[in-house]
Amino acid sequence: MQLVNNLLQDPEPERVDCGFFTSNIDKMPQGYFVNNFGIGFDAFVVHQSNNEKLKKKLNHINFSNLIYGLNIIKTLAKQDTFTVTIKTANETVRYGNAYFVTTTNQPYFGGEIAILPKANIYSHQLDTVIVEKPSLFKFIHLFGKLLKDGSHVNAPQFHYIEAKEIQVTTQKPEFAQIDGEDYDAQDFKLTFKIDHFNLLK
Repeated sequence: MQLVNNLLQDPEPERVDCGFFTSNIDKMPQGYFVNNFGIGFDAFVVHQSNNEKLKKKLNHINFSNLIYGLNIIKTLAKQDTFTVTIKTANETVRYGNAYFVTTTNQPYFGGEIAILPKANIYSHQLDTVIVEKPSLFKFIHLFGKLLKDGSHVNAPQFHYIEAKEIQVTTQKPEFAQIDGEDYDAQDFKLTFKIDHFNLLK
């Protein structure tokens, strides 16, 4: 209660970044994200987890993380590669073997895993991370590095592009997730820009 009173009496707004996007998604032609907008592997995992029939039951007994873990394993077997083109004011790059692509406003993926440690909500930049499909052994090795010390960013399969505005175009239907909310598979034409909001400290 004291915290609420302090905020009401003397709020301290802090200006932080968020992502804004325009898209070819019928249900979401434009919108904002605080964390990330993902296409491919991560979105497929989110889609399966959000639509898992046992999810509601398991949430009550704190087993939702188990379902998420099982869906990661299932997605490893099912997720195919796709072609993505990334365009900024300074460069255009194309990856024909993308496994997942996520545009992020901050370091963390799934709340706790630092997919891009250098990302910063105060940088006034967005980062698009592209991971090309590794072998199963390399995937496990990369995942271990991600959890251990963040050295996965040095792997040849890992790429990222930083800019104030980023265009992302995919060539085949893939699932998407926006801050954990999943969207049906389709090809995507997206433009991301940096925006801001005031956060009460």
